[in-house]
Amino acid sequence: PLLTFNAFATDAIGPDEASIIIGDGYFQFQKDSGVESEGPEYAHTHEYSHHLQLLLGVGELNDEISDQSAKKQELMADAFSAYFLAHDSGGDMTSEEISNVHAIAYSVGDCEVTNEAHHGTPSQRKCATVWGSSLADSDRGRKLKLQDVAKEFESWYTKIDK
Repeated sequence: PLLTFNAFATDAIGPDEASIIIGDGYFQFQKDSGVESEGPEYAHTHEYSHHLQLLLGVGELNDEISDQSAKKQELMADAFSAYFLAHDSGGDMTSEEISNVHAIAYSVGDCEVTNEAHHGTPSQRKCATVWGSSLADSDRGRKLKLQDVAKEFESWYTKIDK
């Protein structure tokens, strides 16, 4: 399972064939971590969020992205995912389940800050999911448009990315 410990979104399968690929090793890691319920939901919504980023024109699914845009895209996908999973009209997860999502995001962070493919430190990944789920909680049942969530994220990100 070690070689299949990955999850990613791609549009490289074929024309108009956006896909999400999640390896068995990733699911085994979630099971071993005790979050086999929330882990797959987080992985799926996080990767789906990358496709939403493409629709918004704020993401790329290739190897030609800079270190800052890679981290920003990953943190935005974390935030989108947590927003959906916490929202009453989305995943409607309980606070305990959302706490598990924060732990999962923390567990997939990396500390390779000089690597161009850096996806955010564990604390940054957790922070993004906390922000996204808090935004959902503050909506009190109101649904924000995706573009509005992205604008809110941009404002939040510029404050924390110092």
